[in-house]
Amino acid sequence: PLILLMMRMLITTAAVYVRDEIFWEYPQNSTFNSHRQVWLIGNSTQDGYGFTLTETSKDGSGDRVLTSVRRNFTETPFEKVMVPNSPYTKATRPGEGLEMTVLNPNKGKITFKKTFPLGLIWGHYLDLEWHISRLQERSIVVLQVCVTGTVGLRDAAATLQNLGSVMVTHLPPKAHWVWIFIKGGRTVLESAIINSENSVYIHGSMLLAPEMQKTFSSNLERERWELCQTQEGLGAFCREDDPAPVRPQSPPLPYSDILDNIPVLVTGGNRPQYLYETISTLIASSGLRHNMLEVLLGDTSLSTIKLLELMNVRYTLIPLYGKGNSKLFQYYRAAYQHGADFYQSSPAAIFLDEDIEVSPDFFSLMNQIIPLLVLDPTLYCATAHAGGTSPNLYARKDKIKRAASQVLWGYALTMSFINDALIKWPTNRKYDVLYDLWLYDNVVGNRECVYPEVSRTKHFGAGINTLGYVLERFFLPVKLVKEVGVQISNLHHIQLPNWRRFIISELEKAIPITGNPCDTGFFSNRPNGTYIFYYSLELDDDDMYIIDNYFRIGECLQFWAQNDQGWHDAVSVLRAKPGVDFYLMGVPISSYTRYAKPGYKPWDQHQLSYEEQQKVKVQSMAYFSNIYNSIIVKENNPTYIYDLFRNTTHTDYNKRLS
Repeated sequence: PLILLMMRMLITTAAVYVRDEIFWEYPQNSTFNSHRQVWLIGNSTQDGYGFTLTETSKDGSGDRVLTSVRRNFTETPFEKVMVPNSPYTKATRPGEGLEMTVLNPNKGKITFKKTFPLGLIWGHYLDLEWHISRLQERSIVVLQVCVTGTVGLRDAAATLQNLGSVMVTHLPPKAHWVWIFIKGGRTVLESAIINSENSVYIHGSMLLAPEMQKTFSSNLERERWELCQTQEGLGAFCREDDPAPVRPQSPPLPYSDILDNIPVLVTGGNRPQYLYETISTLIASSGLRHNMLEVLLGDTSLSTIKLLELMNVRYTLIPLYGKGNSKLFQYYRAAYQHGADFYQSSPAAIFLDEDIEVSPDFFSLMNQIIPLLVLDPTLYCATAHAGGTSPNLYARKDKIKRAASQVLWGYALTMSFINDALIKWPTNRKYDVLYDLWLYDNVVGNRECVYPEVSRTKHFGAGINTLGYVLERFFLPVKLVKEVGVQISNLHHIQLPNWRRFIISELEKAIPITGNPCDTGFFSNRPNGTYIFYYSLELDDDDMYIIDNYFRIGECLQFWAQNDQGWHDAVSVLRAKPGVDFYLMGVPISSYTRYAKPGYKPWDQHQLSYEEQQKVKVQSMAYFSNIYNSIIVKENNPTYIYDLFRNTTHTDYNKRLS
């Protein structure tokens, strides 16, 4: 039966749902030990959160704590910006957000724990959905708001509602909330309170699942099962029905001898959930030489090491020092040094971070573009990530480009470039910069990268440098090639003299277009052909690009336009739809300006009338504004929890919870 309790606390409403029975289902013919009763105590407050799982001993010796986690911010709380008005706002304080604690259903021990910074509205809800989808059935999941953590639930609220939450779609941005449930099963406890100045507490009991006595076909399967009892979020690796192979094999790739001598170095740490996704998709990509795969582990755990040993993946431990980006900066230096020390005879080395999904066509692409990297000294990297991609634009999977770019995700470097970088790489442990940006600014010079129009890698993880808006807007919408063996049709264009001739021929035939680039269909609603749009691009007093016009176009079309990456000499090569190609040219900075058609003034938002400037600004911020305004409406409407009970019967709730 459902016990429904409504309590009025000051001017705030709190609600608690309690399910008094949990039935554990197991495969037929399973044998197991008896159930154990435990007590769950949790809270969600403006200062932190806490959760304790205790078991009353049968011999009368008192309660035994099985699990206890808590976090409190003791300093005076600063003024909270519940809905920041900039999409590029970073997290407030580390540890604030929605705390997810996952428990083993048999022992009550923690198998996974992570804070999702959902005090921000952008991006991190997608990371929450990613992790939830990879939890094992029957795991006990505890979600608790720590200070603030419902602002950014967004679409994840519907996902959690489908898993059984009654309250999640009714929570305003300032709510405190605790939900304990069984993955694939029922709600154990759920409680919420609207006003962030008040706290919510839960207290209830449940039975732990009995421990099964399992038999295994091999020691490898037994060791897999033992790991899955202590480590959550590994998805198919721990799936009870039809799990993924422990040691999968890579399909062969014809005519790929160049890959025989190229190491594939994965930089990893203490995020085995991400690492498993990367390794499993990497192995599934045709052409991997297993003997050339190596994981370079920085901060790590026994679970991560055990996972790699089970999968028979070679690894090396990299000593780390310092904190934050200064530690990461030296870690990547050590990774490059490892490549130089152990693979000096290789023509190139491939690097991937631990949170990269790899296309089945990854090695097929690398097999075709690494030779370009070796042949052309004006190229420094071959990356599998499609820079400047957008879900609003068309791209061809058989085409590649060259442009100014950081290494991005899943890239190859020549050994000569690695050696050059190591000579210049500072060893100061206080050097607090992003390694890839430092490479771009200090080592790359005028060299470019070659990369595909349709990506062969996707960056899906969220780490210390993640901006949620960037993750949501630019990284996660990336589409991957899902087939293998795509033959690149324009390899002959990529070496610099050929690329310049190609660009010039395209610019000479391109039809200039004018108007507002943010208008719907401005680029796509045109007959088949090649078009060019000139925009104003100049340098400031420090010889830095004034990119605000380019940035505005990128925000409207949803491609990365926050710096010069993606340009070839201030020219961007894009496709609006099949048959409609267009070029963006920064005038007068681009050396290709001499090929511009006379009589066409470059677009400059600052030269528009006030009304036109405001229109462009509104258009470029449409995505942000739509989401932002929906959150503001929810923040200013205190009736969401009340709506939960309005005109609803107990029968309705039983249907939703069953």
